Amino acid sequence: MKSVSKSQQRSAREALAAKRGEVKASSLRGASKQMHASMPKSELEKISSSPRRKPALSGRGRARANTTWMI
Repeated sequence: MKSVSKSQQRSAREALAAKRGEVKASSLRGASKQMHASMPKSELEKISSSPRRKPALSGRGRARANTTWMI
């Protein structure tokens, strides 16, 4: 599973810290708690260190950037 957002990377780092024993597993909540329970340590390391996906540009922004204005 590739990381798609900054929040997913943060959750993976929190779950990885719990797997390593740096943080108590009982302090995890939400996605980090699910990741801790369902993923092995190697996969959490891969997700937390992968480069983030670049956000897609909106169609309107590209159209405006490509137009030339007549003065």
